[in-house]
Amino acid sequence: MIVVMLALLMGVTTVAFTTLFKSWGDRLIALDIQEDLRQGLEKMLRDLRLATAIVSANDAIRYTVRESGVNNNYIFYLYHPSDTWPPLYTQSVYQLRKAPLSGGINGTFTYGAGSIYMKEVKPPPVSDLSTLGTVVTMDLTVSKYNETFHLLEKIRPRNL
Repeated sequence: MIVVMLALLMGVTTVAFTTLFKSWGDRLIALDIQEDLRQGLEKMLRDLRLATAIVSANDAIRYTVRESGVNNNYIFYLYHPSDTWPPLYTQSVYQLRKAPLSGGINGTFTYGAGSIYMKEVKPPPVSDLSTLGTVVTMDLTVSKYNETFHLLEKIRPRNL
């Protein structure tokens, strides 16, 4: 009788600890994704607040920022190695990247080049990088490990 009770107690304890560790692991994954989103968004906001010109097309934001007395042009865009520019957005997830533009704000860049700001970003129409007047909208959804997070930020650059 004691052996049966100990076996039952150990079984219940094992299930309880397994459930606890699984939920703890899931929460750590969610926190990791949220931290990646927060860091990417903060870097984008810092860049865009200083913009002196902004345009958007193809779910990308092109902007000019004055750095050390020189106007530099950049683009935030969604990238997947199976796409070409402009992407058709047929893939399930993309990387949000920042790349330099050559030839002005409407200039060219190498698709796939630049710094990665976010990973696992859902394509449009779920995610959106756009401008309306002087307001920039960053409406991004990130999915990873069965976790999905939505981020909506609107910013009005200071120098426009």
